[in-house]
Amino acid sequence: MYTDPYPGYVFGTSNPAFSVVTQGTLNYVILTQENYLDYETTQQFQLQVFATEVNTAERRTGTITLTVNILDANDNSPVFPGKVYASSVSAGFYTPGNSVVITTVHATDADSGVFGQISYSITSVVNSNGVNATGLFNIDFQGQIRAVGTLVQGQKWTLTVMAADGGTRLNQRVATTAVIIDVNYSGNQPPAFPANSYSIAVSEGLPPTYSVFQAM
Repeated sequence: MYTDPYPGYVFGTSNPAFSVVTQGTLNYVILTQENYLDYETTQQFQLQVFATEVNTAERRTGTITLTVNILDANDNSPVFPGKVYASSVSAGFYTPGNSVVITTVHATDADSGVFGQISYSITSVVNSNGVNATGLFNIDFQGQIRAVGTLVQGQKWTLTVMAADGGTRLNQRVATTAVIIDVNYSGNQPPAFPANSYSIAVSEGLPPTYSVFQAM
């Protein structure tokens, strides 16, 4: 508590995390405990601010009720439960119409409201040879990852998945995780080419049995 030397009052509050300081003839309620305010824990405080006479025998006290509303801040980042996910899928040709869910990633955010809402995106897709193939997989708002292209047996793909919260451009928080996908043999899938179409050029007059294209 702080003593105001002019009218002879002692000021205080009903919550030890707040106190009253006097500057000249003005009195201010201040926060005295670090990291005390957390919107996800308490959104509002109600405290009594009192002034007690110190120079009278009666020591009369006056009080007011002060309501402190806490504003939410984007102070927590999304968190994945693990740094790496691992899954596998059968080789084959997949489209948005016949895709299957390979795996599902999930991140949490301790913030409330919009700041706690998470969206997912795939930021990179690289195979074991270092070849980038953005567009071969997609991810939805639930974190479900699907193949939407041709997957060849023996391939291993590493996806970088980003979870972003609902913050603004200035305060948005993100987290990333890796998803490793092995492409396995499937006996019930039709043969699949690495690409949907090819274009080649050949000279006229070539003899029979001359190789013009190598199919894989």
